[in-house]
Amino acid sequence: MTTDGDHDQSIGRTTLRKISWRLLPLLGLGYAIAYVDRINISFAALRSRVPSVRGCETIR
Repeated sequence: MTTDGDHDQSIGRTTLRKISWRLLPLLGLGYAIAYVDRINISFAALRSRVPSVRGCETIR
């Protein structure tokens, strides 16, 4: 026999699992895009002769 507490706990675990499977890939994708964007800004600052782009190195 299961009690209401056990049932609520299993519903909570199921809900957390479903939310995790939906959110974690999106968070990973967002992290990857931000990382690539940061690398692109670094390359632009290294190769640019425009002072406004070279000033990005102070932003961290």
